[in-house]
This record gives sequence, structure tokens and C-alpha cells, in this order.
Amino acid sequence: MRCGKVLLFSLCCALGFAKAPAPPPEEQKPYKPHLSIEGDVLCWTPQVSGLDNNFGSGSSLQTTVNGVTTTYSTEIDVDPPSQWNAGYRIALGWQFDPAPWQLAGVWTDFQGSAKKTANHGKWEVHLCQLDLAASYDICFSSVHLQPLIGLRGTSILQKLSSEVITQVVYPSSGTSTDTRIFRDREQFRAIGPLFGFNSLYPIKYGLSVFGNFAFGLLYGQYQLRFNDNEAITPPATAQQIYSIIKKTMHSFDFDLDLALGIQWERLIRDTYHAIFKLSLENHQYFNQSRLGHTFGNVSFSGAAFSFGITF
Repeated sequence: MRCGKVLLFSLCCALGFAKAPAPPPEEQKPYKPHLSIEGDVLCWTPQVSGLDNNFGSGSSLQTTVNGVTTTYSTEIDVDPPSQWNAGYRIALGWQFDPAPWQLAGVWTDFQGSAKKTANHGKWEVHLCQLDLAASYDICFSSVHLQPLIGLRGTSILQKLSSEVITQVVYPSSGTSTDTRIFRDREQFRAIGPLFGFNSLYPIKYGLSVFGNFAFGLLYGQYQLRFNDNEAITPPATAQQIYSIIKKTMHSFDFDLDLALGIQWERLIRDTYHAIFKLSLENHQYFNQSRLGHTFGNVSFSGAAFSFGITF
């Protein structure tokens, strides 16, 4: 009778109606993928170079002695001072456990500006960026290093509105005013490869120090529109000049991301991992601004406050 029961159980196992005994714990390798969601509040200041001529001021003194005209000019050119602005970043990740691979998508949206009260100048920028990356976790003692490779899509919109006034003094006839008004716009859209690594060093009580480094090579299109005018008043020869220029160009550009911060992780009900982060960041886009007399860099610097949860 006992032999019949053993035979019946073996037949059921073969047909799939009964489960075979589980292997010992040391032989089990469970596949446990994890979904992670993170939201960041960005407190950045945008900065731009190459627009000093658009936010400058100046004066000139013109004299004529014995038929010789001499002009003395003074000009002060400075890039517009930056202001603190808020933005957001959303990240969605998929971790393969026990495999050390992770897939992530990150969306960044930030709008900022720089103003100068003198000459009524303002520069505005809007960054929209999507990163798709795969990373691999490597552990050296207690330090975790994650090399990553991915794809980056970037859109940067810049708007320039400024007024530059120069006073020209003629001792014999009075003062002339040269007023230049700039209403310009630049739209950049690009895509390219992304490379970098993330690092993490656990301290104690769930606290860790982390550092991130990444760089991308972007290829895309610039669309520029210059809508400027210049007005010169007497005693100089009165003039009114209007200029509308449109440009389209393609170019390779390089960008760099740096971040350093601290995080605290806590396990909730043995199921969820809550992560809080505070970091300082700098993001550089080289030769990005083409609204001024020379190519200028655009950067975003400041702090990021993050909260994430892993299921």
C-alpha cells in the first residue's frame, strides 16, 4: 500500500498536479526585481556667458581740435546676474535582483532667468531633458560603483531681452544717445550617447555618501532668431536701424554632470525602502549659448532635495 502511494505521488509530480520538494535554501536563487520611483525638487541658479555686450553700458566723448576728431570711450560689459529658481526631476528605475543590472529613465524640467535692472535686461532659459540609462553595480569592499551607459535627449530654449544705452557727448553741440534693443531667441534640440558612473559609500545607521559623474555628446539643431533695432539721436546723424536675422545650424556639443551628496535609507515593514537625499549639483553645457558676440556656456548649479521609494 505504501509503495502504491509513492508511485501515485511520483506520477502526479510528473504530470504537474503536485509540487516536488523545494531545494535546500543554499540552492535557491530567487529572482526579485524591484521598482523604484524618485522625485527631486531642484533649487538651481542658471548661468550664461557670452552675453556681456548685451547687458553693458557705456559713454563716449568726442572732440575736434584743428580738424582732428578724437573719441574717448568707456564701456562696462558684464554677464547678467543669476537668480534662484525651482524645477523638478522624476526618475523611474527597474532593478534586477540578484542580477546587478538596473534600468532607469530620468526626466528633468527647469526654468530659470537672469536679470539686470540697469538697461532693462533679462535672459530666460528652459531645460527639458530625458535620460535613459543602464547601469551595472560593482562592489569594492564597502564602496558601490555603478558604471552607466545610455541615451540623452535635450531641449534648451533661451530668450534674450535687453536694452543697451550709450551716451555720446559732443562738447560743442550736446549729447547724443545710441540705444540698442535686443529681442532674440534660441532653440536647441539634440540627442546623443550618455556615459558616467554613480558611487555610494555607506557610513552608519542608513546614512551614505554618494557622488555622480556623467557626460554626454549631443548632436542637434540650433534655431536662432535675432530681432534687433538701433536708434541714434541728434546731434549725431539721426538713424533708426531694424534688423531681423534667422539662422539654422547643426552642431556637436559636450555636456557634463557632477553631483555630491548624502542619503538616508530606511526599511519600512520589511518591504519598502524609503530614501531621502540632499545633494549639490552642477550641470554644464559647453558652447551652448549663441545669442551673444561669442559662443557661451550655459550651466545649472545648486541643490537637489530627493525622496524615493523602492518596492
